[in-house]
Amino acid sequence: MKTLSVTKLLFCASLFVVQASLAAATSTSCRLQNDVTVLVADMHSFLTYLETGEGAEAIWLTKRHAQDAAGLQNRLKQAGHDRLAMRTGALAKQQKKLLFSHEQSGRRTTAMSAREMNITPLLQVMEKENAVLPCAAPMQHEGAGAANFGSGAAQLLESGVLHLFGAAILIGGVVLAAFGWWNQISQRRTRRYGCMLPCTVTDANSLYPAMIVNVSRSGAKLQIARGLDSGHRVELNFLGERAPARVVRCSKDHMMLDFDEMMNTELLDRALFNLKQGPQEEFSLES
Repeated sequence: MKTLSVTKLLFCASLFVVQASLAAATSTSCRLQNDVTVLVADMHSFLTYLETGEGAEAIWLTKRHAQDAAGLQNRLKQAGHDRLAMRTGALAKQQKKLLFSHEQSGRRTTAMSAREMNITPLLQVMEKENAVLPCAAPMQHEGAGAANFGSGAAQLLESGVLHLFGAAILIGGVVLAAFGWWNQISQRRTRRYGCMLPCTVTDANSLYPAMIVNVSRSGAKLQIARGLDSGHRVELNFLGERAPARVVRCSKDHMMLDFDEMMNTELLDRALFNLKQGPQEEFSLES
């Protein structure tokens, strides 16, 4: 009986590692999907600005995308999305030409150049290819996990991966990592942290590119060109996740959101992974 219990424990630990690897791959794909979504949305805004003169903030957003295009292109190639990477590079070249034209000749002349480039079909193709990237919710319900345990454990057993000594070390490492993670997260439940995280905001009719400037488990503050009325229902999309929320307050170019549900601490960790700023004041709808 004791040996059987140890074996089950080893199965659980090994299955946890496999699922963690799959979750990491899904997370990478979700980030790529979100980054391409923001890129395409901002390019649409830039084209709109060239035609109408509205939304001048699209200029610096386009400059930022043009500068970061090589990094996004490499990440797409590493993930095996070569065609989308190629189109991202092609769009970056067009962005640089339009930005140069805008600096030298002004908005109206650049708008004519943009029409001649016929960029919209390229954006439509990118949207279609981006929509099929594998991005599913990383969390599973307990019932689904229990149902898949038997088949997953059997596959692990057949592969010969399980070794008693190595698994024992693995379990100890998992326990220590979980303890450290929980100790760190317990300090982040209500605090707000500064960041610069690209995102999109959607409502029933439109999609708006934005930037998260600070975030907590209960809400976020966004830098956004077009504000929405207080009480407006929206959905915040970032890191491949969707968070239903309510607009609490909106100023000239900032908007405060209150999440319907407390953010998962794992997602908060991902959002703050490269955090360089310290914790700010505790999150409050009055702040």
